[in-house]
Amino acid sequence: MVMRKNNIVNINVEKETINSQLVANEIGERHTETIRKIRTLVGYIETDAKLRSSDYFIQSSYKGGNGQQRPCYLLTRLGCEMYVNKLNGKKGTLFTAFYVKKFHEMDEELKLQNQDSYMIDDPVKRAEKWLEEHKRMDKLEKTNEKLQDKADAYDATLGDTSVMPIGELAKYIEQKLNANGYVAHIGRNNFFKYLRKHGYLIKSGAEYNLPTSSAMRLKLFKVVQIPIKKGGWIDTFKSVTRATAKSKTYFLNKAEEIVEMK
Repeated sequence: MVMRKNNIVNINVEKETINSQLVANEIGERHTETIRKIRTLVGYIETDAKLRSSDYFIQSSYKGGNGQQRPCYLLTRLGCEMYVNKLNGKKGTLFTAFYVKKFHEMDEELKLQNQDSYMIDDPVKRAEKWLEEHKRMDKLEKTNEKLQDKADAYDATLGDTSVMPIGELAKYIEQKLNANGYVAHIGRNNFFKYLRKHGYLIKSGAEYNLPTSSAMRLKLFKVVQIPIKKGGWIDTFKSVTRATAKSKTYFLNKAEEIVEMK
């Protein structure tokens, strides 16, 4: 649940709902009784295919004093209006005043969240929003700097003819063999399998298919960062293995072993 910054307990600003615990407390009845009434209303609503009970009452839960999960409901604005119709006299009037005021406060807070600082009249809230905006901007700038550094490094690898993708290395070996009269098809996946089996690439975990320390000592591979795009923008970078020029000769000498691995 997203809680209000001004500590109004059990108010969910994102969904604009009020917890049934708070409802029970406000009208002075046991929470179990409030739950019972809401379930009765939900039952009525669900008899009409044109209505959705979640537009009024959203099933939820909370952790009780013994640590166990207990049921509760989140009442939407419509749910509060429906529930108040079950109340009479002073109790109904006071609950109406309560939920109207709470939803008004939530509306105001949501409005503030969507406003730029310069549009806020209250000087204290304007200052708080200004600080929040600048913290967010600082964070974005730092993230952009990191991504730019990695992008620059990636751009440098694009012009680096001394490295190639593992699949290209497999094709190179295959072409050399065919040029010398051998009929061979290695394939990218089979070559990766060979490299993992013989300890050149890591077999599992977060560093799967990255070079082992022994392969790096032999200078057979290089790890580069490639960009991962999301919505047309660079979202993050992924570490991938590239074969060095030295690996061409090294693995060509092991071609027979590689082909037999198939």
